Amino acid sequence: DRQTDRQTDRQTDRQTDSGRKIDFRRKLRPLLQNIVFKQELPEIFELNKPQIPCRNYIYVINHSCKYDVPISEMIIPQHFYYFTGKQRLGIVDRLFFFLNGVIYVDRMDRSERKIAKENVEKMLKKGNSLWICPEGTWNYLPSAPVMPLWWGCVEISKDCNVPILPIALDYEEDRCFVKWGKPMTFDSEITKADGIQQVEDQLSTLLWDIWEYKGIYPRKDYDRAWWALEFNRRVKEYPKLDLIYELGCARKRKPQNSN
Repeated sequence: DRQTDRQTDRQTDRQTDSGRKIDFRRKLRPLLQNIVFKQELPEIFELNKPQIPCRNYIYVINHSCKYDVPISEMIIPQHFYYFTGKQRLGIVDRLFFFLNGVIYVDRMDRSERKIAKENVEKMLKKGNSLWICPEGTWNYLPSAPVMPLWWGCVEISKDCNVPILPIALDYEEDRCFVKWGKPMTFDSEITKADGIQQVEDQLSTLLWDIWEYKGIYPRKDYDRAWWALEFNRRVKEYPKLDLIYELGCARKRKPQNSN
């Protein structure tokens, strides 16, 4: 049950992998790709594929549906650890994350967030890459490219001197459109608010680029209840989803002063 899951994750959160275990996970990745993701996935259309320097990165992804993980596995050329919120997962998903390497965090618990951040930085300093969705949950807004991003990834990037590499994913029926961004580094003087705004701007721009590529669709071709139907579809993708908890994990953007 959920309490058992939390107790198990709480024990593993305080540990990081040894060099031998890291090597094992890297060698295991092709097998996981072939076995776990022999599912029917959307067809992938990559609008660009930049030649990036061979090093570790913090891959920042916008989160919208259950396919974000398998699509990321297919397009990102190197092994990476997942940094993801604790949730009630099925046995196959839990086994995959366990074998691949994951750092869980209770997004509503400040002390656990601190411990998880420390473990993430230890892993990055060992030369590993990281996958993170800094929206805190999946995007449930009908008209925003991305939800307001949490700034932890900027702090981690600065602390570990590891660039952030944004990747935008956009789905339409049985297709997934992908647009890669450019690696981002941050001056030591930049504030976390300004840094995360730069990440949010680049991720949003990547999504706008995808939408421009796809062209204009007549409004008459869309059901007015489209977003409600889409929202319900995404919720049903996660049978064990705690919706109230997920909605509470989103960052609330502070209103700007009018003067």
